[in-house]
Amino acid sequence: MGHIENSTKYLFSFREVPFDRSAREIALAEARREKLVQNLESGVFLFFAVALIVVFFIFLKKVFSMKPQEVELEEEIEATSAEDTMAELGLRALGDEEGLSAEAKKSRMIREQVEIFTLEHPESASDIVKSWLSE
Repeated sequence: MGHIENSTKYLFSFREVPFDRSAREIALAEARREKLVQNLESGVFLFFAVALIVVFFIFLKKVFSMKPQEVELEEEIEATSAEDTMAELGLRALGDEEGLSAEAKKSRMIREQVEIFTLEHPESASDIVKSWLSE
């Protein structure tokens, strides 16, 4: 409320009247808080989504990189077992049958026949092995 000097009349000015703006300030603060919470939730979701994608790609990389290692491991096992078999039979090199006894030659021939049969008829060979295991 203002007063004009040299006058007995009062001049009212609404600009000078202090209004209670606390409700509006509270509403603005609440809106800012809700926006902040929404942004925070979006950020956390985005972070976990990216982390999940990274973990997925790391898993895929390990799965696909293990295959060459498994192949190498299988080759090593086959080479070792072939060397062991040769040592068991007393062979010095492939095709060397001079140092074998008659029983070892017979065993080798049977083994070769079994290998040929399993390569030609894998289903029958698996059935035979299953029947042996069940007995």
